[in-house]
Amino acid sequence: MLNPLREIMQEKITSFCQESIGGCDYCEKLAGDASTRQYYRVQYSGQTYIVCYDPMFVGRDLSVYPFYQVHALFCEHHIPVPKVYRYDNSCGLILQEDCGDFLVEDFVGEAKKEQLISLYEKLLQTIVLIQNIKSNGSIPFFLFFDEEKLMFEFNFFLDNAFEKYFRVSCPEQMKKELVSHFYAIAHKLQRREFFVLCHRDFHSRNVLVTPKGFFLIDFQDARMGLPLYDVVSLLRDSYVLLPEDVYGHLKDYYFFYSREMEIHRMSRDEFEYLFSLSAFQRNVKALGTFGFQIVQRGNHRYRPYVEITLEYLKKYAQQDTPVSPVARILINCIEGCS
Repeated sequence: MLNPLREIMQEKITSFCQESIGGCDYCEKLAGDASTRQYYRVQYSGQTYIVCYDPMFVGRDLSVYPFYQVHALFCEHHIPVPKVYRYDNSCGLILQEDCGDFLVEDFVGEAKKEQLISLYEKLLQTIVLIQNIKSNGSIPFFLFFDEEKLMFEFNFFLDNAFEKYFRVSCPEQMKKELVSHFYAIAHKLQRREFFVLCHRDFHSRNVLVTPKGFFLIDFQDARMGLPLYDVVSLLRDSYVLLPEDVYGHLKDYYFFYSREMEIHRMSRDEFEYLFSLSAFQRNVKALGTFGFQIVQRGNHRYRPYVEITLEYLKKYAQQDTPVSPVARILINCIEGCS
């Protein structure tokens, strides 16, 4: 028996589908992600669709709705995203093309090395396509990965992962040292002269692979930031550990391809420096999200990805990189509490 809230939602979806595609023969709720959005697969007359319920869309005009703005922008510039057939802000529902459930994360587990490299090179080319999009005055061009945003994410990590998930209790002086390192990294990453449009969550769980090609999802939080942001999200992914030789090849590929496409004019040393800072920041941000989901939301399915992400931090601690000192502090604190 459906609970009352589930029943109300299915009634809304059935009515929405009746108006949009003529009916609804079947409706199945899909596994959620770390957001408040809910997704349903519906079927009518042998055709399947995806219906998204976004509580942030209820009563909101399309002109100020980030998903609509970014979807329209990506479509205009031929970025592969699922088609949208209908919006209804009265109930917060969006009818979309069904591009299946097979993610890059799944593909990696089945692919041969050559197939893996081929797909990831195409994904890096798509990142460059996004980075080449110039401002049209829409929402994402007024949002930034600036020092304030990056420090919010560092503090979110300290609160939800460091203290609540790992239960680290460190001396006040050590915490001040950590925060000082975080401020220094955030400041160094605020290089607006390099800023380009970023997808914001470009990782293996946000790309669907189909016989027709791949499609990006979860792009509504796009904003301006360093070109490295999406690249480290993909190559230092919390859901997929790429073989080191594949990782090295792909990092080289992006550097030369992005320079050829005039995304940036960084030297290799500057690229490596900002890559290290960006990868560390992104991994720490991911740990904050996982800690929040596990402790506050009870989503324990994120636990395995905590371990993958910690492996990155251990590498940074062991290697001679700009983030080695702060990575060592974090790993020593976390391991001291385990």
